[in-house]
Amino acid sequence: MASERDYFLKAHNEFQQLHEWINRLFTAIGRENVEPRRARANLLFFRLGMVGNSLLTLCVSEMRHHESEPTNISVLDDSSIASLGRTLLETCVMFMYISEPAVSEDEWLLREAVLELHGLKARHRMAKHCGLLEAEPVDLHEIMSTLEQTILANPILQRLDAERQKKVLAGGELYINGRRGAIKEAGFDVEHFEGMYVFLSNHAHAGPVSFHHTGSTKMASGVAPDFQYRTSGLALEYGMGALDLACQRMFHLYPAIFLTRKTKH
Repeated sequence: MASERDYFLKAHNEFQQLHEWINRLFTAIGRENVEPRRARANLLFFRLGMVGNSLLTLCVSEMRHHESEPTNISVLDDSSIASLGRTLLETCVMFMYISEPAVSEDEWLLREAVLELHGLKARHRMAKHCGLLEAEPVDLHEIMSTLEQTILANPILQRLDAERQKKVLAGGELYINGRRGAIKEAGFDVEHFEGMYVFLSNHAHAGPVSFHHTGSTKMASGVAPDFQYRTSGLALEYGMGALDLACQRMFHLYPAIFLTRKTKH
């Protein structure tokens, strides 16, 4: 019967192999002069690669330990791996959302404008609460007002119900049809995604589920390597699904590159 360490090592190996595709794909398309839709997708695809690289870097200490002195002690920072696993999932959903080729130009422009408004609202809040508004090189209120008018004039927004329009214009929404809608559109099973997201989020926020337990209520004393291997393996395994979806999308966005085999070493 395979151990939790074996499970982790298998997930790490498979994640590493798939991640190599991210690097190869970006090398192939990184210098392409493309329109805004694919340019946005490229930026997010590059971020996916960087997050994946950071995940693998966090595994280095354990891999060296496993090769040089295999013992029952784990040196994995499983909570950091889980936190980055959550970031990978979030980035993948955003990548799939902004790169969806089936949406009309009007809808894509609305998606872009809503994301920009969300960013400006966040920037304004940070500057206000940190006392940095006067240092802003531009009038954020004026820019936000202009953007809101642009969003209001978009025909796709006008088809949404009044409550959804209100939420979008408030600047608190990343996705025009909601987060769950974006997760489904990306190709994930929504309930499974949410379950994994909650699990990984507990590690990001140092929630009780992230503590090492020997039972339902009792905290473990010392190192609990099985729990660390399981957490890390799950983050890597589910992250592979995100990377695979992203690679498939890039194949769709750049078919000529793959038909001419430009992704070969």
